[in-house]
Amino acid sequence: MPEQKFILEAKKKYSAIKSPVFCSCLNRNINITSDGFMHLLRKGNGLARNIEEIRYKTKRIPLIAPVIMNASDASYEKRLVRKNAKKNAPLVQAEYWGIEANVGKTPINVRVIIRRVGDGQAHFWSVM
Repeated sequence: MPEQKFILEAKKKYSAIKSPVFCSCLNRNINITSDGFMHLLRKGNGLARNIEEIRYKTKRIPLIAPVIMNASDASYEKRLVRKNAKKNAPLVQAEYWGIEANVGKTPINVRVIIRRVGDGQAHFWSVM
């Protein structure tokens, strides 16, 4: 299965990111967790993403740390989310930051989403 091999390669690249990564625009460390990698493969409701979307997101894995380190501004949002993917899980407060930077050998604008659930630590959530 070529998809499985692609996902395993993506997981190796993701695991190679040294965690935490300091984000100067948020003035905090951002953890690189397995939750973030799973969100690249699955939507917030637990349903699998289609393979094109997975390829799009996982191709940007090498740009995650540079965006976190080089972003100069952040957008902020607070909302209620399920504690986990189960539909009857309790709701908890979550904070989201969207940060952007031009990164890469041929610079492109990449957006990274940082999430913090309840009183937990801020962690990588998504890339686009």
